[in-house]
Amino acid sequence: MTSDERLLYLRAVWTMFQALAHTERDWSSAEYDLACRWLAAGITLAHIERAFSEFNGIPRRLHAMEQAVDRVWEYRAYAVAGAAIVAG
Repeated sequence: MTSDERLLYLRAVWTMFQALAHTERDWSSAEYDLACRWLAAGITLAHIERAFSEFNGIPRRLHAMEQAVDRVWEYRAYAVAGAAIVAG
């Protein structure tokens, strides 16, 4: 991944969060680190967007989204494993 692609990913995550949180603030170093961990784990923007859309309420921090993102990502892994067994 190029540095431009990395920057686009991080900006997209933050833009989605700001829209959900109804805020226009800078993110904390902890929030930036969390988004970088999602990127390093290979979590796609589509999965993050899905997790954000399933979140109930208005989050104050990006960390409020962590469980939702983890849940969507784990479900994806479960679905992929199930599809591999069926195709097996």
